[in-house]
Amino acid sequence: MRRKAFITGIIALLALPLGALADGHEGEEQGALSDVWIIVPKAGMESEFNAAIEKHVAFRKEQGESRDWNGFRVVIGDNLRPVMFRHCCFDWADQDSYRAEESLETISANYYETVYPYVDHAHHYFEETDRENSYWPEGDATGGPYFWVTTLKWNADAGPGPGEAREKISQLALEHGWGEAGNNWLWVTRVGGEPMVMIVGASSDFAGMADPDPDFYTFMTEKMGSSDELDELFAQYRSRMKSVNSSLWMRDETISTPED
Repeated sequence: MRRKAFITGIIALLALPLGALADGHEGEEQGALSDVWIIVPKAGMESEFNAAIEKHVAFRKEQGESRDWNGFRVVIGDNLRPVMFRHCCFDWADQDSYRAEESLETISANYYETVYPYVDHAHHYFEETDRENSYWPEGDATGGPYFWVTTLKWNADAGPGPGEAREKISQLALEHGWGEAGNNWLWVTRVGGEPMVMIVGASSDFAGMADPDPDFYTFMTEKMGSSDELDELFAQYRSRMKSVNSSLWMRDETISTPED
């Protein structure tokens, strides 16, 4: 199965000379937000950090924290030091309830005592999932443990055009069965920090990361009967784009607190 194929199609098309991480809970209505912490250990203290973070994660489990956290490490990318922790999925009001939990004060104190001495810096964001324009079925297809994350940034004066094109391309992909053909993708927008949009693809192994055959452009052109509309949408999508960067993350069960 091709897990990052939609991303591959998006990124490949960005380079053409034209005239590419959500938990499923079946039966539940999910919130759109994820809580994301990215922690970078001090250079030369990675071993100490890793030992400390495992102890802290175990402590969080013992305290009965209501949120489950998935821990991720970079496998391929520009910087291999960051460690990411994600909780999905909730709404804004849920954050108030979470912050009121009595155990958080004890958990925070343990973090600063155990982990913080080895931390260079950290970032805290929320991320909003666009499920309407994603294909992210529950089960093994999106279970990872590998996740390609491609980060897209536009210039401040880009306007609504690229976002509108992204939505239209996604809806065409859904309409013409790119997801049912063995591909998955998840659109995520960062809340806080520098504005950016991310597209995520899941894979159970490296074999699933091979380029699809046919590729996205060929598949869609055949389904639509012409490439004219797709070419126009991609030209609009990449207009005023500032940067594209991709990383492969792997879920690390030793620093995760999955639900029972």
